[in-house]
Amino acid sequence: MSKMDLGSKQQDSKTAEVGRPALSDGRSARQASPEGRTGTGDMGRSFSSRLRELRRDKALSLRKLGREIGVTANAVLRWEKDEVTPTRGKMLELARFFDVEPSWLAWGIGSRRNRLKPDDLIQQLEKCDDTQLTAISALLDAFGRDPEKHLS
Repeated sequence: MSKMDLGSKQQDSKTAEVGRPALSDGRSARQASPEGRTGTGDMGRSFSSRLRELRRDKALSLRKLGREIGVTANAVLRWEKDEVTPTRGKMLELARFFDVEPSWLAWGIGSRRNRLKPDDLIQQLEKCDDTQLTAISALLDAFGRDPEKHLS
């Protein structure tokens, strides 16, 4: 590899860091964590690797995934090779199809798992002790037991 090639690779790595969210002290999340991750997500990996992992976990071919979300196998391959990024709409379709959080899929932020489903919530509530259930009840009372009203 020539000096010119090395210089452009170093420049690319610096440029890639610019697009990452900065913390309040000016450091990127990658700089703040020794593993390059914040511990609250999967920011150390690329969208393409998360997509490839999801597709392989479901044992889907490129063609099958493409059919499911309305694109060609070549489009999926280009996403997995990190040549292009899906549109916002396709990113949301992918997240719905794989039942993952869109922010985790796109940027590695947050949890992979999609929001709790009612059955999962019930299972978690059954594990709570009386003190925890009392605290949950107080929170629900504070919000008037109508969370939709407080989200807008």
